[in-house]
Amino acid sequence: MSNVKVMPGAPVPGTDPVPEVVEQLRKRLAQAESGEIRAIATVAILENGNISTAWNSNGGFWTLVGAIDWLKHRMLSGEVE
Repeated sequence: MSNVKVMPGAPVPGTDPVPEVVEQLRKRLAQAESGEIRAIATVAILENGNISTAWNSNGGFWTLVGAIDWLKHRMLSGEVE
């Protein structure tokens, strides 16, 4: 794979942990364990390119759906964190 050129913003092939992903998950886990997070939706792109989704609304289904749309807007606008 030494001849592979990765374009900026493209995922780098491999199975090494992505530090930013691990950091984000640790942050969210701490918030969930403290009771701060009451509902969650997740989307993950796996190493093989497959997509994994999961959610738990804890009674806040429509708020969670709206939050997903807000995240999509932020992503398409180029906003980070």
